[in-house]
Amino acid sequence: MNDKRIELKYQLDSSLALKVKQWAREHLTADPNCESGDSYDVNSLYLDTPQLDLFHQTGSIGRRKYRVRRYGCESKLWLESKSKKKNEVQKTRCVGSEDEVMNTLFELGRSTAE
Repeated sequence: MNDKRIELKYQLDSSLALKVKQWAREHLTADPNCESGDSYDVNSLYLDTPQLDLFHQTGSIGRRKYRVRRYGCESKLWLESKSKKKNEVQKTRCVGSEDEVMNTLFELGRSTAE
């Protein structure tokens, strides 16, 4: 799946953030992934090179994030690649079982180490 969107982030003081949250509760439909309330757990493992090229944003490889993500308590894992150019974000992702994803990462790690 390939997802392309515009992403803008703003820092709000706590009183304005509370007003925005209340407005959203009144005017928007809750995310269907929320088990209760306004949120759900997201666990992410970010991947990088031994030289930390992604962290240091080195060259063309540094303009992309690679991660393994689990949403809530689901058994599936998502492999995601995310890049940003100005405010435009492009995300590519695929889903698999924990065994499939971990085996794929292990094989990729072995092939790049050789």
